[in-house]
Amino acid sequence: MNESELLQLIPEYVLGTLSEEERRQVDALLEHSAEAREELRSYQEMMVGVAALSPRRQAPVHLNTDFKKLLEQSTPVAAPAPVSTTASNRPPLRFTSQSLLLAAAAALVLILGVFLITRTVQQNAQQQQIAAITGDASAVRVTLDVQPDSGAQGQVSFVAVPGQDRGVLLGTLPELPAGQQYQLWIIAGETPIGVKVYDAAELTSEILVDLPVPARNFGVGITVEPRGGSQTPTPPIAFFGSYQTS
Repeated sequence: MNESELLQLIPEYVLGTLSEEERRQVDALLEHSAEAREELRSYQEMMVGVAALSPRRQAPVHLNTDFKKLLEQSTPVAAPAPVSTTASNRPPLRFTSQSLLLAAAAALVLILGVFLITRTVQQNAQQQQIAAITGDASAVRVTLDVQPDSGAQGQVSFVAVPGQDRGVLLGTLPELPAGQQYQLWIIAGETPIGVKVYDAAELTSEILVDLPVPARNFGVGITVEPRGGSQTPTPPIAFFGSYQTS
């Protein structure tokens, strides 16, 4: 096969449906052709999330032979069924690259559709919970003050309904370097509990927060931490406020 014909086999190479000889030729092409490697990478990325399209691995030949022997030993030999003279010998089904692309595209569209619908439902549910908290007449709102010597800038507030296990965080904070994030802390007694890390962009809208303790009396603080957060707050605390219900 020439290089153009081998490139057409890459979709089936990804799915594992090539013969040994065809696979050997594609392997050889991939070793010296940057175009072929890029084509392979594109198809591999396309197949992420569509594992159902991958063909099942064929059972070893000896299993089929052993099974036939068992049938012959346990079952009387039956007369062969008459062969229809009108039946035509059809060539084995062979997927084309176009059909594989269409199947992969359809599967990806389905997966993306399900993902978008699920995310939209989740976002709507969160927005409803945020509205219920911020619109509750008994909710307590706390402004988190910039702490001295922290050098922090921006504004942050926290609101929760007393006794509930969720609150809402809202702030306008400057962007941090790529390796840092803001981390929210709930200080119950003398124990700071890391709740979640945020990028500045996330804090431009109201964020639903799962509280580690019921909303009663505790401190609410924000620190600047390495990306991914820390087990304990890194001083100095940038913002702090006291949530009090009594």
